Amino acid sequence: MVGGVLQEDLISILTRWRIHIVPLRADIKQMYRHIWMDPEDCDYQRIVWRANREDTIKHYKLLSVTYGEASAPFQAVRTLHQLATDLEETYTLAAPIVLEALPEEMREGHHGGAQLVLFTVQQRYWIIRGKELVRRIIRKCKPCVIHRAQAITQKMADLPIHRVTPSQPFSHVGIDYAGPVILRNMLGRKSQQYKAYIALFVCFSTTALHLELVSDLSSAAFIAALHRFTARRGKPQCIFSDSGTNFVGANKELKEFLRLIRTQEHNNAVSRDLSGGGIQWVFNTPVAPHMGGLWKSGVKSVKHHLRRTLGDTSLTFEEYATLLSQVESCLNTRPLCPASTDPNDLTSLSPGHFLIGAPLQAIAEPNLTILNVNRLSRWQHLQVMRQHFWNRWSQEYLHRLQQRTKWQHTQPNLQEGELVVIMDERLPPNKWKLARVEKLHPGSDGQVRTVSVKTQEGVIKRPVVKLCRLPMEKAVEDKSESVI
Repeated sequence: MVGGVLQEDLISILTRWRIHIVPLRADIKQMYRHIWMDPEDCDYQRIVWRANREDTIKHYKLLSVTYGEASAPFQAVRTLHQLATDLEETYTLAAPIVLEALPEEMREGHHGGAQLVLFTVQQRYWIIRGKELVRRIIRKCKPCVIHRAQAITQKMADLPIHRVTPSQPFSHVGIDYAGPVILRNMLGRKSQQYKAYIALFVCFSTTALHLELVSDLSSAAFIAALHRFTARRGKPQCIFSDSGTNFVGANKELKEFLRLIRTQEHNNAVSRDLSGGGIQWVFNTPVAPHMGGLWKSGVKSVKHHLRRTLGDTSLTFEEYATLLSQVESCLNTRPLCPASTDPNDLTSLSPGHFLIGAPLQAIAEPNLTILNVNRLSRWQHLQVMRQHFWNRWSQEYLHRLQQRTKWQHTQPNLQEGELVVIMDERLPPNKWKLARVEKLHPGSDGQVRTVSVKTQEGVIKRPVVKLCRLPMEKAVEDKSESVI
């Protein structure tokens, strides 16, 4: 019997040569003499011999593959493949070269998975434990890994300190834009429509909202909205917002806002205005909208009310500003938690309670809840009531915000120098960029949720949930180890 054909066809071999910079050709010296036969099969290669008629007949068994037999090529190549499979972990450099046929079959099968690759391979030759071998190779195949990419996860961090620390309303705010909305310049048939935008400010401690209607996407309009906000709500200590790249995947109108905030002129104007007022601006990690969930949920709530109130109606600037004030009032009266445990008490705690609980320019005061009530003045009684109010809210409402619906377990952190793929929902997986981790940005708990990665275009910052690890082969510890 000749045996199955294990040699690849000439076209496949020549095609594979074109994907390498330097091709090499090698042969195994006296290959058939190095392939041992199974002891049980050696009887089939029995040799009876004597040098002359006077000598006693001697009996021999050939222990290696017989050169010249029809089955010799199949036995030798099949044994070579099996040795490469069995000793793949020992000879990490040689085994992939011997098993190059399998990656070739994967390319012909368009990386369609273990079943398709195994079916394609078995049309040419049979491999013992082929499914296990194919799966092991697929786990190291870059195109297959990218198409099955799973984003890196990390345990969800605790709430920021500004979310759980008693502070003046709107002392720490998040800002986002919504829109565009269509306005009309006047009432009547000759009116013309134009675009406007909604600037949303959300308080970190009370989740209260403040809405401003902005006439256009200019630095002057944004700074004017910021001044109106500070005049009515007080000057914030810190403003948080998304980075501009979060708007890249948004609609065409939001790309105009992206171009605005990327201009140096706009940044200089805003920086001069904020630095003069002692306000700090903090940007979240790019392409990480989940880090700004507080103001993203506020935008969703605003749009929810506006869609059901306006429909297809277009309003003037004054009418829309009035409507936004009413929507703001509606959102700031939303119930957060019951005001008391009394079943007959139907009142609830809302963000609006905090907006009128103290003057906007209130200064820091000592904790009076630990003092005896008889020692307090009337004004201090009022302050105690307000402090008890905050304590009730922080104890009954804030613990609900600590509930984690996902990312509940700690995962191994990324390491510097690790190779990753940057996931991009706008592109197919085979177009995703490769990058190498250059710097880690651990949180207060030591867990890494943001990293700086180096790409061909430069160094960028990304959250780990937008990255996918690539399988890296283990380094060969003993470099002097011989290969097959």
